[in-house]
Amino acid sequence: MASAFLVLPPELLLVILGELCDIHYSPARRDLRTRSNTFRSIRDLRSFSMVNRCLRRVSLPVIFKMTRCTSSERFARLTAECTVNPQFAGLIRHLDVVDIDTRLLARLLPFLTSLVRLDLKPDALDTHLLVVVNSHPTIVTVAIRAALLPQLNALATITDLPFSKILVSQTIVNNCQPHQPPHNFDIFPALLERGVRFSHLVLKDKRIIEDFGASSLLLHDLKHLDLFFVYGRTNYGSIQNWLLRFAQRHTRLATVKFTYNQGWRHDPDAPFATDFRAAMAAEWTVTLNSFSIARSAAWTSLQDWRVTQLELGLRDATGISALKAANVLAPHLSSLKLVLHVVDYTQPCHIDEFAAPFSSMPFLRTLHLSNGYAHLCVNGRSPWIHPQRKTMRSTLGTSACVTALHALQWYMTRVAQRATGLELILITDRGRDGKGRFATPWTLEVTFRVLSNEARDLEVVGRPELEMAARYLPKS
Repeated sequence: MASAFLVLPPELLLVILGELCDIHYSPARRDLRTRSNTFRSIRDLRSFSMVNRCLRRVSLPVIFKMTRCTSSERFARLTAECTVNPQFAGLIRHLDVVDIDTRLLARLLPFLTSLVRLDLKPDALDTHLLVVVNSHPTIVTVAIRAALLPQLNALATITDLPFSKILVSQTIVNNCQPHQPPHNFDIFPALLERGVRFSHLVLKDKRIIEDFGASSLLLHDLKHLDLFFVYGRTNYGSIQNWLLRFAQRHTRLATVKFTYNQGWRHDPDAPFATDFRAAMAAEWTVTLNSFSIARSAAWTSLQDWRVTQLELGLRDATGISALKAANVLAPHLSSLKLVLHVVDYTQPCHIDEFAAPFSSMPFLRTLHLSNGYAHLCVNGRSPWIHPQRKTMRSTLGTSACVTALHALQWYMTRVAQRATGLELILITDRGRDGKGRFATPWTLEVTFRVLSNEARDLEVVGRPELEMAARYLPKS
């Protein structure tokens, strides 16, 4: 069978590998890149490419199509290789250098003859780099994230160069942050006239939201709009009409996200929120922190948009019953975040009871659980102590966060077995080692990928981030 696979034309092999190792990429959440379960990591594909010359030749374009540099040393090695190896340089179509100093970037770009997209931090863009980008024959998009509008406008005022390749992948408009110049909506038309594109707008102040609603701005490339209500209460009815007109004008707008930092309370006409709160009227332990609605193929009002993302705050794990209401009101939910309160004592919830509502969520792809370890149990033990091999404790440490890591992996496997479409699980947790005044804090961050086998096993993506006191660290 392997020999039959190898006799296929290289062009067809390249198409097959491209499908098997499809990369879903979001510049705003670069840490959440996922690949299909066939090649569960780029390491697997690299091993595949070392079988023989034929497979290596067709694998390399897939491996290096999207290249991300996470350190200055790696960027220096990439630059050195591309300047002497034009065949390798031609493989790179998407380069992400957001996290590093890119003063030498202008020197590298002419060698990347197939580059289509470049992601970089806002302060890396200057007139010299803009000249290089504009003259590059294949670059279509230069994406910068979280750029300050006055900073970008200042660059536009000192040069007549076009900005048509510039895409601001996330623009945060917030008058509440100290030591930052206030944003002025008059800046948008000036930048739009120069060709700047905006794909994700975050409005983080009630007055800003109202001013934006009264404006006639047209952002042709806008795909995502986030409305952040700082004080948890606002008259949603006052923006209902302009938001409807805004969505009608912006035909590429795909999602609108509503976030309430103190939980949703009394907005009268918000889509989904009112019905959800009514369904949960007797459940005071649940707060609605945020939700996103996505454009439907056919719609006449915002009520027709589908709820695809939801964040709930739970006082304890028994509040998972809120998912029953969510399943009815948001049947197409694809992303769910559950934030449990950090408490000294709570009545734990059996993992099977916790996992049961996920059986009715066939479209769920991403789950983020925060502070769940102390709230879950199995066989009446809380928190459950997972059997640990000495080798694991010697490599990761002796803190309770190591116990939590393995217990949560087991717990989330039970959830994945119920949620048949689940692909990615993000875990953040915290606790304390020891008791009394000698207790020390620990934190845990880990991402699991759900495998496509029958058991729905989980594998760790990257390396877990474990923080613990020095005395719990693994021995060197």
